[in-house]
Amino acid sequence: MKTSEMITALEKNPKLKFKGDKWIDGSVLQLDEEGHVEIVSYSGNRISAETVLAYIPSRINWQLIREPVPVWEAIKALVSDKQTIRGVNRYGEFTITPNQLESSQPLAVSNLKDCLWYVEDSPNA
Repeated sequence: MKTSEMITALEKNPKLKFKGDKWIDGSVLQLDEEGHVEIVSYSGNRISAETVLAYIPSRINWQLIREPVPVWEAIKALVSDKQTIRGVNRYGEFTITPNQLESSQPLAVSNLKDCLWYVEDSPNA
């Protein structure tokens, strides 16, 4: 989704969170408690978006970050529906794509139970 579409969606629902396809550190763009745009890094640092919006590339594609789902729902989305899933735990976050599924190391059981799981938008949608 384009930046203008993302901002429109945020105006309609301030609780939404987005990540940019060119951001590799897991940072999230969202509204703070006062309705100002902020960027939150994976480590929890908060940066006023007014400071950095000028540096966000205009060709960035935004992905809506979904609400957490149960682990079984995330696994079904990955295996059956061929969607990317994202796990977040106290050490950070990681994503698993359907392409990685066949070549990835097996996940530890602790990762399955200790993560919050999210289903990302399909890259082909």
